[in-house]
This record gives sequence, structure tokens and C-alpha cells, in this order.
Amino acid sequence: IIKGGAKLEAMGSVDRIVFDKTGTLTKGKFSVTHLNVVGTSKTRQQMLELLSLMQERASHPIASSLVQAAKNEGVSVPRQMVVTDHQILKGEGIMAKVNGQQHVFVGNRRLFERLGMFDMLSSSNQNLIEKWEETGGTIGFIGSRDEGIFGMFCVKDSVREEAKDTIYELNEAGIE
Repeated sequence: IIKGGAKLEAMGSVDRIVFDKTGTLTKGKFSVTHLNVVGTSKTRQQMLELLSLMQERASHPIASSLVQAAKNEGVSVPRQMVVTDHQILKGEGIMAKVNGQQHVFVGNRRLFERLGMFDMLSSSNQNLIEKWEETGGTIGFIGSRDEGIFGMFCVKDSVREEAKDTIYELNEAGIE
């Protein structure tokens, strides 16, 4: 609801629009496009079990796509593992203690740079991350202080069917 003619007139002078894309231009349903083990400290199954365990209680849309990706490979949340001290690290990811001892982290590059783990990735893994980023993916990692990064993933959101036409019409109207 718009109250007042002045606000409607102001809309007529708009020449640029900025969108929060998730759920606006995209469907808000992420799918995992890449899920790689890093190093040799964990098997794929172990990495997926920890990823599922960490993400099952997270509310971010990416979390459910990671849990589903593990399920698609026949891996479920291990019931013998106990998570305590589960914390959201605002703008970075999550952290929790697994089985009362090891702190496990899942999050973005910023988190793993802050923890001093990102630079420990091989140059081939860093190049792979750059390729994933070029495709518009969201990149994340799982690791621990003891083992460093032992998994990395890329997720993507799909574009809404009507988004292309909407952007085209806005461009045709001279709106950037």
C-alpha cells in the first residue's frame, strides 16, 4: 500500500533498482553442485556425516540442501555423534563441539580465513573455488582446528522463470 501522491511521483523518477536476489529473482531453493573432500583426514562418508550433523539444526536455506545432498548419497545424520555448543557465527557460518571434544566449523571463506585455515588449501583447490565462484555459486567449507578444511562445497539457487522478463522490461524502461 502506497499512501500519498508524492510517493507515487517519486517512483516515476526511479532509474536504478537493487534486488535481494534470494527468493526475489531466485526461487530460494539451493541445490548442491559440487561437494569435494579435501585432504585425507576424512573419508567422503565421514565428511558428509559431519556436514549433515552440523547442518540438521541450522535454519539457513543452504543447510537443508547440504543435508539432502548427503541423503542422496545414502548418508544420514549419525545418531552416535553428539553435538553441543552449537553456535551461529553471524555472517560466517556455524560452529559446534562434536562428541564433547572437537570443534567443527561450517561456513564461508571469511570464517575460514579468520580461523587461518583458508590459506592452507592447495593451489589446485583454490583454483577450483575460483571456477565455482565464476559460475555464480555460493562456496562453503567444513573443517576443524585439528584437521583444517576437510570438505568444500558449492551451492546454487535457481532463477525464477519470470525474472528474465522482469529484468528485460525494467531495462527497456531505462531502469538499471
